[in-house]
Amino acid sequence: MAGDTRRIVVLGAGVAGSAFAALAAYRGFRVSVYEARNRYLKPCGEAIHVSLRPRFVAPRIRARIRKYAFYVDGELFAELVFDEPRWLIINKSSLVDEMRSVAESYGARIYYGVKGPRVLEGVMVDARGGFLEDGRRRVLVNRAIVEGVNVDPERVELWFDSRRVGFYWVFPYSSRGDTANVGAGFLGEMHPHRFVASFVSRHPSLGGRIVDSKTSVITMEGGSLYSDGAFRIGEAAGLVNPATGEGIRPAILSAEALADALVEGGGRRVVLRRYARRVSWLRRSISLQRRILGMFEKMGAEERARTIRSTPRSLLEEIYVEGRLGYRSLVVAGLRRPGLAARMARALLG
Repeated sequence: MAGDTRRIVVLGAGVAGSAFAALAAYRGFRVSVYEARNRYLKPCGEAIHVSLRPRFVAPRIRARIRKYAFYVDGELFAELVFDEPRWLIINKSSLVDEMRSVAESYGARIYYGVKGPRVLEGVMVDARGGFLEDGRRRVLVNRAIVEGVNVDPERVELWFDSRRVGFYWVFPYSSRGDTANVGAGFLGEMHPHRFVASFVSRHPSLGGRIVDSKTSVITMEGGSLYSDGAFRIGEAAGLVNPATGEGIRPAILSAEALADALVEGGGRRVVLRRYARRVSWLRRSISLQRRILGMFEKMGAEERARTIRSTPRSLLEEIYVEGRLGYRSLVVAGLRRPGLAARMARALLG
């Protein structure tokens, strides 16, 4: 790294950028953040794992989740129930606003309505999420807030359609179960809002009204941790769980990993090596999930439905609840389901 290494320029003030800015400013770096939009708007399921403890802030909790229901082609095929909550449903916009405020309280300067500085000085950190124009594959996702519903405030539903790769979700959005966060994303589908509207109208517990509907993109391909003279964090580095679309936890964990690596000092190569080591488990999990999605893309609807139904509960928990997948989990799943193992082996080794 050349120039003033105590000065950091951050591009993007979403989850990853605002978390990193707060951490770096707290550690004494001079931080400038450039954000194209004044208000954070990117829609998602707004769920985080209970293990995530963002530094400096306490997310506002809308609901606590301990039940997970899985459907394929309208039929329930698995349900996981835990004694304690595994997810927290939060308000992501409020979380970002709080992290931005913390960053500013420690001296970071945030410039809204601009994409970047005219003159670069110091360390560059790219946190522009899925809005990088780098040709990577992305999927459109629609999220609708539905009021006047009657859902279990401790239960989420994931609905798979064997004709497509992706799923619908139904997350409670209040502790009373009268509001839901409903959404969908499918590879290759360009109008997810139409699918969500139709799904809401058909679902037995969602007889309310859509009060807010937004569409955005999720990056489905990996990216490098350093490119074009900048360290990358969060979705800019491809750190999104492609099987689930989970991006909040990878964004915050990568922001913390890079901030810690920079604090320890050293040149670019040293910092990058340290940063890569801290997020290596996350990148392995994402790579495995991406391969599994590729496997599903090659299947016909009937084989896809059969594969989904045969997925062991342990693997459903690893991917969709814990958001962390390793080769060991796949091996264990294969021992329990030889047919599933053969299909995965073809995809992972092919």
